[in-house]
Amino acid sequence: MARDRTTPERSGDLVLPATATSPSRARAFVGEWLTAWGLADDVHDVLLAVSELVTNGLLHARTTMTLRVLRTGSDTVRLEVSDGSVAPPRGRRFTVESGTGRGLRLLDSIAEEWGVSTHDGGKTVWCVVRTGARDYAEFDVDAVEAL
Repeated sequence: MARDRTTPERSGDLVLPATATSPSRARAFVGEWLTAWGLADDVHDVLLAVSELVTNGLLHARTTMTLRVLRTGSDTVRLEVSDGSVAPPRGRRFTVESGTGRGLRLLDSIAEEWGVSTHDGGKTVWCVVRTGARDYAEFDVDAVEAL
């Protein structure tokens, strides 16, 4: 991650293959940027969100992905994962025994906002996540069902 130390960049990109190591590579990459921006404390939600976005691309698009991390404010980060599938993400039904299917509900609970944009040959799923300590007293466990 080469950059001019006097003017920190506001974004970075990483191309990820459709392999099982991509979520951990994505977390490490985003963690480096958060550290460079001085946002390395209380970033669990950001790292969880990037894991979900990349894992969803891996499981459902099964194509090479491009991850972009952008600093959008003093305590907000935008994550974008572009892939080669035009199929939009959709919520899935799951049971207590299900190993997958909770990602979009989880994203709803930790992101300030999220969405999907389409482009030639694919889509970009994005979210904006706040850094800093979160008040989990307001977390609605019933809204996330069967976690």
